[in-house]
Amino acid sequence: MRPEKKVLFAHNELNYEVVVFASDNGLVIRTFLNGQRANGYSYAVDWETMADHDLSRITQSTALDHLIEMAIEDVRTEKWEQFTKVFQK
Repeated sequence: MRPEKKVLFAHNELNYEVVVFASDNGLVIRTFLNGQRANGYSYAVDWETMADHDLSRITQSTALDHLIEMAIEDVRTEKWEQFTKVFQK
């Protein structure tokens, strides 16, 4: 997969990077911290779904924009940490 887009954001004084990768099937979004995966989440949308659900007609955003925002929000709300805490007990 090749990176198509990068979105930088900060959380708790750390600089994160949301990277959008293109594949044969669609787009995959992952979050990185210092070049390493920040969590275990991946967000994906296939080409057909992305074309069918172009939200820009209604909300000035696309399915890709929505997935990027989800990735950022999951870091800010520490969802991965909450998820893994359940398995540490």
